[in-house]
Amino acid sequence: MRIAIDLQAVQSDSRFRGIGRYAMGLAEGIVRNRGNHDIFLVLNGSLPESVQTVRENFAGLLPPENIVLWYTPLPLKYFEWGGMEHHKIGSILQSFCTLNLKPDVVLFCTLLGDFCDTFTCDLNRLQGFTRMATVFYDLIPYRDPDRCLGGKESPVYQRYMDLFDQMRHIDLFFPISNHAKSELRTAIKHGEAKTIFSDTDSRFKKIDITDKERKYFLERFGIEDGFVLYTGGNDERKNIPTLLTSHLPETLRKRFPLVVIEGKNTVQYESRFTEDPWIYFFDYLSDKDLLYFYNLCTLFVFPSLEEGFGLPPLEAMRCGAPVLTSNATSLPEVVELEEALFDPRDINNLTGKLQLALTDMTFRELLLKNGEKQQKKFSWDLSARWCLESMEQLPPLESTDLGLAAANEAREAIEALHLEGDELHVAMKCFYKTFSNVEYSYNTMY
Repeated sequence: MRIAIDLQAVQSDSRFRGIGRYAMGLAEGIVRNRGNHDIFLVLNGSLPESVQTVRENFAGLLPPENIVLWYTPLPLKYFEWGGMEHHKIGSILQSFCTLNLKPDVVLFCTLLGDFCDTFTCDLNRLQGFTRMATVFYDLIPYRDPDRCLGGKESPVYQRYMDLFDQMRHIDLFFPISNHAKSELRTAIKHGEAKTIFSDTDSRFKKIDITDKERKYFLERFGIEDGFVLYTGGNDERKNIPTLLTSHLPETLRKRFPLVVIEGKNTVQYESRFTEDPWIYFFDYLSDKDLLYFYNLCTLFVFPSLEEGFGLPPLEAMRCGAPVLTSNATSLPEVVELEEALFDPRDINNLTGKLQLALTDMTFRELLLKNGEKQQKKFSWDLSARWCLESMEQLPPLESTDLGLAAANEAREAIEALHLEGDELHVAMKCFYKTFSNVEYSYNTMY
């Protein structure tokens, strides 16, 4: 079987978030477990830095010629200047570059997650020529368009729904949790669905830290030894204000200050929080610094209201941290310990669990043993094998004949856009870079 994996998720802003890490980890797992299958990674060649990262990650795992590039004018973010026009060109070249591989299945590692980002696709062009599968994370924007998309009259909502409507062509969904699978079925009834769960990047693990390294690290960030950690973004559903307002006794707050790592985006919280001497806010950190925080924290807490999977608690467990998490949506599947869960809308419940974990060594030991056992249940290799087994069971299409060569189809589609001047020149330059073996020249065509 020939499988093309669209890896735009590791080229958009998602590369800094869970979706990007998920895409890379799953793709590596599929390549490791591919058996007799031919695997191709399909990337936007106009983003060379991320292409190089993928090449480095897959060196020795996959032949270099199996990393296939298509090209597009930039910027590609949908609502940036020129973005909509570039999407039309990019989606043509992405689609026909993929079809040129004659895949039996195309796996998208993101669709709805990057709908306004540096990402493009057109499933309508692929339909009928290949089976299609996608990783499914959540439907949060679909269920709450007013909060997430600016309401149903906004252009952002229209863009989201355009991609949502294209999912009618998906043959196989890979939800990242059983909760996500249930959510999927509330809105999308067609196609098969197989829960494949998640795993962390391999760098999240217990590490040996000397006393000197510990002291230097803590001094660099201006914090004391012994702290409660939160990391995982700061949008509204992460429920950080509830964590900030938990009312631990003052002695415990001083002994175990709260460290909040917000990621790429920062939020201006109330002055009573930002001026609190026992709360520390940090934005984007290097992977090494994040690993140190996980390994050094006294307790990790995750108060989120809604998660497709909830990767940070698993990352923390991998690093040997005791973990408390909310009992919302998919998170009980990650932790699977009733005593480690709390109601994220009940400050008293959250506070009680925090106090117990910081003062009761028996309870703390329970959390540690559970984390050690639970983290072993998740594996990219296992997720990849589930993916491959499900794709193998898809019935083949009766015909996958493109008719004309993919390059000719792409050229005709670009011609139909009626571009002129510089726009046409740039589009055809991307065309020839994508289909570098095309024999005719630009001058003979135009």
